[in-house]
Amino acid sequence: MSSENVALSLKDIILGLSESLNQAQDVINNSVVGNEGGIPGIQYTIPELNFSIEVEANFNSPVSQTSANLKNISNATEFQPNKKSALSMIAFKPLPAARVISTPNTTNRLTSNISGKFIATMPNAGLPKIEIIPSITSLTNTQFEVSVLIVNSVGEVIENQEVEFNYNALLTKNLNGIENIAAPTLVANVLKTDSEGKVKNTVTVGADSYNYIIDINVGNLEKRISIQSISQQNG
Repeated sequence: MSSENVALSLKDIILGLSESLNQAQDVINNSVVGNEGGIPGIQYTIPELNFSIEVEANFNSPVSQTSANLKNISNATEFQPNKKSALSMIAFKPLPAARVISTPNTTNRLTSNISGKFIATMPNAGLPKIEIIPSITSLTNTQFEVSVLIVNSVGEVIENQEVEFNYNALLTKNLNGIENIAAPTLVANVLKTDSEGKVKNTVTVGADSYNYIIDINVGNLEKRISIQSISQQNG
């Protein structure tokens, strides 16, 4: 098993654990019922989940060993270091041909133990929930000022917060049942809130009966508004 496959397998396992944990928490959340006075009952939260994963990878590789590459000497070789020596002649026997010694496949086993913990956290890192509060004011029959107030759940305004405006072409097409609707014009796509937690944008739509959907985003939060020309509203 390659390191890439091991990484992919671990990713699938951890994501599967996370998805199962979220599903279990959803079941717990949906099981909360009110008492006789209509007051919601006790709601439980899974505080943490410890997990341990044992990973074993086996690697097979053929191993072969070759004897030294020695020259096969076919004839005896004479050696005469000194004619006066008693060892006047030494004969070396011929060497056999080089041999290949084969061994079975070698298996290398790698075992790892990975432990971790999923811990429940408060939404928005424990900070008060952010809210998007839009309002629409007509400037002309086809031009509108979109004002957005960004506050948190305890009433504090959020300064210097980026607010994104986008025309939602797909929802506009589905809502009106018509293809190729000309997109409205926005003065800006991204604005930052002032000291009062507000941003203002101007949107110009066509003089027709279409409803234009504008998405307003602050991070992962989203709010949608629908704009239509005043002449058609009064039609």
